[in-house]
Amino acid sequence: MGVVYEVVDREHDEHVALKTLKRLSANAVLRFKNEFRALQDIHHPNLVRLGELFERQGKWFFTMELIEGVSFLEHVRADGGADGEADSKANGLLRSHRGDRPGPRGFLEDHAWMIRAACELSRARGEPADGSGAWASKARDLATVTMRMFVAADGRPFDTREDDTTLFIRACSTHDGATPSGASVLLHALLDLFERTGDQAVSDSALAVMRWYSKAIAESPLGAVHATHALFRMLSGGIPGVDALGVERARDAAAPEAAMARSEQEPAVEIYAPEDRITLREGVPGELTVMVKVRDGLHVIAADPGEGEHASALTPFRVRIVGGGGVTAYADYPAGEDYGVEGVGKIRVYQGSFDLRIALERTGEWTGRPLLAISYQACSDTECQRPVTTELDIAIDRA
Repeated sequence: MGVVYEVVDREHDEHVALKTLKRLSANAVLRFKNEFRALQDIHHPNLVRLGELFERQGKWFFTMELIEGVSFLEHVRADGGADGEADSKANGLLRSHRGDRPGPRGFLEDHAWMIRAACELSRARGEPADGSGAWASKARDLATVTMRMFVAADGRPFDTREDDTTLFIRACSTHDGATPSGASVLLHALLDLFERTGDQAVSDSALAVMRWYSKAIAESPLGAVHATHALFRMLSGGIPGVDALGVERARDAAAPEAAMARSEQEPAVEIYAPEDRITLREGVPGELTVMVKVRDGLHVIAADPGEGEHASALTPFRVRIVGGGGVTAYADYPAGEDYGVEGVGKIRVYQGSFDLRIALERTGEWTGRPLLAISYQACSDTECQRPVTTELDIAIDRA
């Protein structure tokens, strides 16, 4: 975990916040760097501005805008709640609010996540499980508003409100990727609320949404993986009436794809590098060798997968630069080994571990924050995962 101090930036003559790590470990430093890199180039009125990431005597730090206020625990322990609570009961949530200027109105996902957050706060504060606590009541009120504003009579959850005039069509998203759809978040929010309150009306709402969602789950359990997870929660949690949905066949069909979804959450490829930064000078290429380890039971498509329709439909292994420009990456890719069945088609793949030599060269104007990344597609003997691009924890500096 990190710790934050108030310090003086003498170069700019201003007070800033300085974040550092309490304990140093390879994993903690990696997460610390990723936190900074993910947010550094994002600018929004409701987000803290980040400054610089630097290292001194083996310790890592980054600076950020200093915000005056109270701690999170002081905020949630305060009696009452957020300003405008009565208005939110009637009109829903706003995405932001500054002074007298209300921001855009919240979408389905905003309401669903806030219901889940209120349920977690109810649990963290030890409120009774009968739903009588303050945070459980807030979650129940917001769930009522959400169902009224976003969910049709047949249980269909829409991404936006019915009276939203800024959109040409009213979307209803069901596909789950790395980010879940608003509809699947709503399912989990209703299940969280039912666990906190035991309210039959809440479970009926969850059943209505699941009844509409069940077709998408039956067609592609993996494509609606978070909703599939909600279905499993309903089956294992004894939600009254869930068996009447006729979901047993969907549950059996979903098992292999759900296992594949869990497999995708584990990294198929691990990259080990001997250093964590490389410096590039004009006209002088930089070089390093990394070890690539493919998880047992999987293979990744080779850089040159071969010819034919089977090879062209897959994503080859590639080293690339992301997040900036002015740097080009080259690699000495191994040939790979043949994989496939005669008469059907063969491709070349990588399995196990191998060394990969990478060369970096400055090729133009330096822009952004160039990062070294590897793209690949992992497959088992039965199916392939989605293509993945992984950033390596190797800083690229210019001399």
